[in-house]
Amino acid sequence: MRQGETVNAPELLRAGLDAHGRGETAAAIDLFARATGEAPTLADAHYLLGAALSGAGRDTDALGPLERAVALGPQVAAYRGALALCLKGLGRLEQARAAFEIARALAPGDVAIAFNRANALEGEAAIAAYGEVLTLDPAHAGARMNLANALARAGRWAAARDGFAALPGDPRALVGLAGAHLSLGAPARARGAARAALRLAP
Repeated sequence: MRQGETVNAPELLRAGLDAHGRGETAAAIDLFARATGEAPTLADAHYLLGAALSGAGRDTDALGPLERAVALGPQVAAYRGALALCLKGLGRLEQARAAFEIARALAPGDVAIAFNRANALEGEAAIAAYGEVLTLDPAHAGARMNLANALARAGRWAAARDGFAALPGDPRALVGLAGAHLSLGAPARARGAARAALRLAP
């Protein structure tokens, strides 16, 4: 895009997405911000700006654009999910959870929304939510790991052991497995899991 060239909002968004794909976050944010100026009622422009800012750790700056995207497109699950992530990043957990519930209702089969929602929950609610993610995507390693950790925190060691054991190639899971074996009174198995973890990540 040449300096001084006249462009419309969709072209700015395409250029911003290209920049973001190249890892040029600052340039992408600038292009998305320009697009919001060119088309103030284009929800995607506010969404992409907010998502890029949030992804860069600038949740305070991201909040306004994401709220604007939701106001313009209240039935779009991706906007709600991005707003929920931003609110979570700001520590506004109750609001984040409420936003995730709306996003989940709008797109019940969206794995990313389901996983992010689970990450915002605690205790038995988180355990149930990670189970929902695995129902949608049984191969979701992040959900399986986080579920096992949630089960361990809840003292449900047998279930946690089984969850960690389902991830034999992950040294973090093997460390968790060692802890589960110890809690279940199986020190020899715990030592075996710990040795396996060290072999993967010496």
